[in-house]
Amino acid sequence: MVFISSLNVPLGYETPLFPGLYWALSGAPAKYLYYPHDIWVFTIYWALIFFLAAYIIVGCGCAASMALRRSRMPKLVVRTGVFAGLEPLLVAALYALMGAVQGAIAGTIIGVILAILYRAGSLTMNVWVPFCWGLAAILYHISSSYSTSLLLL
Repeated sequence: MVFISSLNVPLGYETPLFPGLYWALSGAPAKYLYYPHDIWVFTIYWALIFFLAAYIIVGCGCAASMALRRSRMPKLVVRTGVFAGLEPLLVAALYALMGAVQGAIAGTIIGVILAILYRAGSLTMNVWVPFCWGLAAILYHISSSYSTSLLLL
């Protein structure tokens, strides 16, 4: 059994470039994160990518729905003012902003906890771990939204 300690950083170690993912089945050498800052940064990046992707998709769907409603029922939806035609774009931008904020918060919390746990255990982290935690965070976020939407109905 080989024990890899994060306290024994290999000589000449350089932090892998983001995303740093490798395909293990092809025989590519494994990439590891040794420093807590790197663990935190990789986790934030993946959480931001997943949260922004999900929120931008939902925001574009909402914007399309708003734009199509206006074209289907022009007499019911009469808007005047400075932002009369920009509401769908503003809604999509607001969704993207909220996705970025929530992704940064979730990525920071998860990244700090992971860095502390791996440092306390003196373990190295594979570069796939932040990817999996970012994916798990958005999947949990999506699944927990269903119970809220059922309560609203």
